[in-house]
This record gives sequence, C-alpha cells and structure tokens, in this order.
Amino acid sequence: MAEPTNTPVPASTPRATSPAPQLPFISQGSLSIRSSMTSSKPRVLHIGDPVKYNPETYLRFSIQCEVIRPPTEERQRPEFIKALKEKRWGDFDAIFRPFWGTGGEMGKWDQELISLLPQSVKVFASAGAGFDWADTKLLGERGELTQLPADIR
Repeated sequence: MAEPTNTPVPASTPRATSPAPQLPFISQGSLSIRSSMTSSKPRVLHIGDPVKYNPETYLRFSIQCEVIRPPTEERQRPEFIKALKEKRWGDFDAIFRPFWGTGGEMGKWDQELISLLPQSVKVFASAGAGFDWADTKLLGERGELTQLPADIR
C-alpha cells in the first residue's frame, strides 16, 4: 500500500511543499549527471531489497533512470568487490540504498570499496540517519554527493 500524498513530512525532511506534489520524481532535464555510456538515462546501482512502501514513486524513478539491482549474493563483500573490479555493472552514475535494513551486505564503504567505484559515480543516496558505515570524507574527495540532515551532524 502506498503512502498517502498528504502524509505529514517530519521537520528534518525539507520539501518545497507539503503535501508532496504529484509530479515526476526526478526531472530528466534538471538531472545533470550522465553516464559515459550511450544510454540517455542516468544509471543507478540499487543496493538492497526492492522498494515496498512507495511503489508509484519508485516506478517513476525507474522509468527515468536505468536501475541495476544486484541480487543479495552479489552484494556480499567478496563478490561485490569482484563485481566492481570486473565492471560487471559497467559505469553507473549513482548508488541508491532505499532502506537502511538492507543494502549493507558489503560492509563498510571504506577505501577498499570506494576506490573500485567507476569515476562516473557522483551521488550516493541512502536511507537512515548517519553515515557511520561509509567514509563520507573519501566520497567527498572523489566528488560524490551524500546527504545527511543538519540536525544530526
């Protein structure tokens, strides 16, 4: 069941309007990250389980982006490292972890993992509070954007 559009938005989650407008999730024209591959859609590595709670929003997202979701076996650290080294998923523009309870099978995002990411990666988006499982300093040095609410920094 989808979340109603009039669900109150917590103060720590800024939005331009509330309730959320019924517009496409991402405007293709305003998204400046692009893969070096021939696809005109941004390529997003979705780590974790399938989205359950906002399927309509995720559907709009998946129409506007090429979503790559490795199975759980490929998200175990040794296999995940192997896949990155082999460029199994090619170049991708972003990493998306929609639920804090899954998508962490590969362990801490440290120098070992981050150094294997394609240079095309510019966004690392993850649900949850905090980034103690990721080296955000190193991600920032690579030019990757991450988001952390100001009230828990």
